[in-house]
Amino acid sequence: MSCNFTEKVSLLIDAELGPEEAERTRQHIAACYICRQAQEDFLRLRQEIRAYSVAPATLTQKAAPGNIIALRNPPLWKRRVSLPAPVFALLLIALVTLGVFSIAMRRNEVPAARQVRKGMVLPPASPSPPVGLDLARFDHGERAVIYTAHRTDTGPIKP
Repeated sequence: MSCNFTEKVSLLIDAELGPEEAERTRQHIAACYICRQAQEDFLRLRQEIRAYSVAPATLTQKAAPGNIIALRNPPLWKRRVSLPAPVFALLLIALVTLGVFSIAMRRNEVPAARQVRKGMVLPPASPSPPVGLDLARFDHGERAVIYTAHRTDTGPIKP
């Protein structure tokens, strides 16, 4: 069994009905057993809610300001980035253009540069002029010893 007045019983308890509607609902409650039970249940629930003590834990009270601040300033990797559609399209076109340009430059690369990159070293096209006297070919990888001698204008070098 159910009655269609249970919602009005709740509104009567919360004092949300007009005077005429409230009087009709009271008369119905007096005659209907289901609505009397609903009224008692609603009043009992209201008492239990009022009797419930709300005391947050101290750890919760201490952590609440930090949680609120964290919600306002999310880390960089959790932030949402919104771009207008034209800006997104422009970035996408720039990225594709850069990729096509990079591929085209690799295909038009000088063959000698490709061989050097693969590990094949080519001899120089022309010998470089000597900067100074290169003594590396005389020591055959051994320890080099440097001798100093004083030069005079008139005679040979004396060790």
